[in-house]
Amino acid sequence: MKNKIYKIFSLFLLIISALSLNAGCNEKTREVNIYLTMGTLPTMYAGLELINNNNESYLWYSRESTFNTNYLPSYVEVLSKIGDYNKNVITAAKNKIKSVKEKYKKVHFNFYTDDLRVQFFIQIAKGLNLKDEEYSVTLFSDGTATYNYFNTMYNSGGDTVKLWYDNMARLYYLMDNYSIDNSIIDINQNMNEFALMYNAAELDNVKYILAFKNELKSDSEIISEKIKQGNFEEKKVFELYDKLSKKKKEQLKLLLDYEEINEYFEKKDKPYLIITGTSLSGENGNFEEIVTKINNDYKNKYNIVFKPHPEWSPKTNPQLIALNRESFLNDLNIEILPAHFPIEILTFENKNVKIGGYPSSLYMNTRNEQVEFFIAESGNGMVYPLNSIYEKGYFNKAKFYN
Repeated sequence: MKNKIYKIFSLFLLIISALSLNAGCNEKTREVNIYLTMGTLPTMYAGLELINNNNESYLWYSRESTFNTNYLPSYVEVLSKIGDYNKNVITAAKNKIKSVKEKYKKVHFNFYTDDLRVQFFIQIAKGLNLKDEEYSVTLFSDGTATYNYFNTMYNSGGDTVKLWYDNMARLYYLMDNYSIDNSIIDINQNMNEFALMYNAAELDNVKYILAFKNELKSDSEIISEKIKQGNFEEKKVFELYDKLSKKKKEQLKLLLDYEEINEYFEKKDKPYLIITGTSLSGENGNFEEIVTKINNDYKNKYNIVFKPHPEWSPKTNPQLIALNRESFLNDLNIEILPAHFPIEILTFENKNVKIGGYPSSLYMNTRNEQVEFFIAESGNGMVYPLNSIYEKGYFNKAKFYN
């Protein structure tokens, strides 16, 4: 009798053990997102992804006023103090990943960061010895810098093919050795390894999001083929916004304090035109003359407002205060918008809003029909790749003021 009971008990234990093993095998892999962005455009890409993706998420960004953290979705946690980059950002990300791995048996991490900060995923994923299958990376284009760095590196007239392979070797070296010696990447800097961002798109678990893939152009057929075969995906931020559901759009508008800025656009007599500013040095000394011309040309058709560069508000910047810039704009009845507000949400939501101003990354991610003018000598004189896409007809209706 005892022997029979023992056999039944042993069989019971075997069944329980088998069920436990099977449950472990069938446990769903948790997807966890890590967002680390610094540039304006990468942070906007990250916001769109964050709203559209319900995964457990951890967020850090350097542009403090971009998001209203009171409206972050419940599945998002701020990873580290929002603001200027320091080594604590990387440390916080690594510590969070360690705790997440302790919490879940099966987890896959999705890293989202600026292309210029490609080193972040090496410092975090390889610093923790994550296997390639345990994580994926999405690089977001910084804007015009993405194309200008590429143009400088791979259309320089030197041995550009050797440079590509040297950079590829550097990328593999860092990935293979960072966990052994983390001093090979300076944790106090954030873009020392930016030259590797294009090479990273050759890795199976990396994709690179940008607005105009065909503008990564090289005289070398070999490098051109590398770009063609790489994991580059062409996506403009307004296209991603248009694909959001109505509910998701409302969530993003809350996150970006849309209603607060929309108060500046309450007049119904005429549509709005936004003049976008730049730094004082970028104005070339003729700002008042040009804006006066623009105002004379458009004031009867539009309500005109001015969006300053984030660091160059006429209301707060000492140099512009000394120039009485605010008084100048007030005399023209041009209202000044908050400098740090992400203007993209206005152009996303209000297709009747027009913009014009100094060439910048903003215009690469604005609907063609919303661009009225540029403050530049000509299309050819604009920063790359705006000059190139202008030549191809992308801004075919734009005027030029200089």
